[in-house]
Amino acid sequence: MMRRLLLAWAFMAFCSAAWAQDLDVNAWATFTSTNAGYANRTETLDVSFIYNPQMTIQDTLGSVVGGTLSVSGFGFLGAFTGPSGNFGISLQGDIPFFDAEGDEIDLRVPINGILAGINTTNGFDLFNCLGPVCSAAFPGTNIPRAFPTSEGSIASAAVPDGTRFLPMSLATLGACTLAWRLRRKGATAPREA
Repeated sequence: MMRRLLLAWAFMAFCSAAWAQDLDVNAWATFTSTNAGYANRTETLDVSFIYNPQMTIQDTLGSVVGGTLSVSGFGFLGAFTGPSGNFGISLQGDIPFFDAEGDEIDLRVPINGILAGINTTNGFDLFNCLGPVCSAAFPGTNIPRAFPTSEGSIASAAVPDGTRFLPMSLATLGACTLAWRLRRKGATAPREA
């Protein structure tokens, strides 16, 4: 019986991952100042969102599902925020994030969109510095101003309602295991005459 439950759970996990078109994307980057006067000052940006690869909005590389974008920026440049609502990713392939001074860090999306896997985005760049602190820490006029000293991303299947896959599958496995255990206990209990 347990084998059948495990096979059913594995089939359900495979099917829900195969049917899911949306991806749960987590990306992060750390920028370190290139100016000796700002030595060892860093800015870290952590981003997570549900990505829909469907090109439903004209001239886009897919879209970010509304209400799923979470941005955490900390360091000497302060907090960053991103676009709100359901928005398409332009053909330029950038998702922009801004701080209070107007400094811009972009997450770059490949021309074929974000794929499931590790490091399947094109990474981040510090696109432009408008504030005085950013301009001093990253001198010059090149665009982009700087690339991260460390970065990464992970994109994994998200089930259609946006629930993360791992918690859903663990909950299902737990329920199946509990049902199996209760049934097994009931089958081995002594019978009264």
